Formats: sequence, structure tokens, C-alpha cells
Amino acid sequence: MVLMNRRDLSDADLAQSMELEAEMAADAHLHGQHEREAAAHASLNENLDEAERRGWTR
Repeated sequence: MVLMNRRDLSDADLAQSMELEAEMAADAHLHGQHEREAAAHASLNENLDEAERRGWTR
């Protein structure tokens, strides 16, 4: 498994990653896959932290 450093992502890649994680969390929720949903939310939260570090606003 390759761990990514979120600081190395371009703004576009970070935004796309956040979109995909949100979709993954919603799909996991729909199918009752609680561990997958929690993992998607955890990754999304880390990306949100990186976005805030870059000065993005919600």
C-alpha cells in the first residue's frame, strides 16, 4: 500500500480526491459498509485539513 503525502497533491488533485472520497462514503453508507464508510470519512477529513492548511474556505 502506498501512502500519499497530501502536501504533494496539486490543488486539482486534492479537490478530485475529496470528491471521490465523498462519493465513496455515500456509496458505502448506502450499502451498509460501515468500515468502508468510516475509512472514506477519515481520509476526507485529512484532505479537508490539508485544504484548510492551504487557505481554502468551506
